[in-house]
Amino acid sequence: MITFQEIEATRKSLNVSQYELCKVAELHPSTYTRLVSGDNIARGRTLRKLHAALDKFKFGEVA
Repeated sequence: MITFQEIEATRKSLNVSQYELCKVAELHPSTYTRLVSGDNIARGRTLRKLHAALDKFKFGEVA
């Protein structure tokens, strides 16, 4: 399974904002902020949602 650190690195390499990623992943932006700060640990479902959203950006499904 992909780690949150890998998701964050991929997000940055694709030049996708945290807000855009959260919107596509249907994840509240404050949840993402807490993951970045280390206040929360990402659950499997959250990682899957973020990974699927990144794939949409990678393959041009999101403008």
